Amino acid sequence: MTDRKYVTICPPGGERNIRLQSLGENYEPEALHLRILRIKADRLLGKTKVIEQPMTPKRKMRLRGTVRRKSKARGIRALYYKWLYYLGVFKRRPKVYGSAFTTARWQLNAYIKQFDYVAKYNLKTRDDVEQRLRVVQHEISGQIDEREEIRAVLRCLETGDAEIQEQLEKIEKINVQLKKLRSEAKLCVQILEQQPQIKSKIDKAHEVKTFETERGKENGRTSNHHLEHRRDEAAPTREQRSSGGARSSDTIQRR
Repeated sequence: MTDRKYVTICPPGGERNIRLQSLGENYEPEALHLRILRIKADRLLGKTKVIEQPMTPKRKMRLRGTVRRKSKARGIRALYYKWLYYLGVFKRRPKVYGSAFTTARWQLNAYIKQFDYVAKYNLKTRDDVEQRLRVVQHEISGQIDEREEIRAVLRCLETGDAEIQEQLEKIEKINVQLKKLRSEAKLCVQILEQQPQIKSKIDKAHEVKTFETERGKENGRTSNHHLEHRRDEAAPTREQRSSGGARSSDTIQRR
């Protein structure tokens, strides 16, 4: 409706008219006219495709009262809250680190676990790790066979027999042992898979260390050469020191 002071529109399915002025500067009559012309021009040139989307009008809301910032605790109150945090009454928010830090921390923990395992069983070569893996796999198969035998015994027992509870406890112990053995086998596989990567990193670190050592030796040689050259120079006499040095006395005599 344009026959009034403010141009208003009624959206499809709407019950009340909306002033274009309330929708922002982009919805004033002049701005709408320019936008329509630009869309028509782009359509004729084939630059863009017009997609009709329903518009949701913006609404202005009025708040009663004032918005105040939370005052910071000071004095005795601040000290009171401080000790509440120290004593654990209030829980601090956990720090959120980036994905790169989390990945590096997880990798470091995995390396520490592998190192402890290698040191525990004195595994020096790749063959030692493979041999240990075979031993663990053999123990796993033995535990599984023993569990199947116990389950076969349970099938033969009748309901309410006192021996059932004893056999179930044996199965529970075997399951705990299997869990440890499987985690150990997984750790051995990880060591075998990551060994080439760790070896390449160690080689690179040795190369960098050797390069820095050689460069340090070269710098040390140059500094020692300067020190020896300065030692060979004759020390100035008392007269030269009092007159400002040997060179200064020579220049004075020449003058």
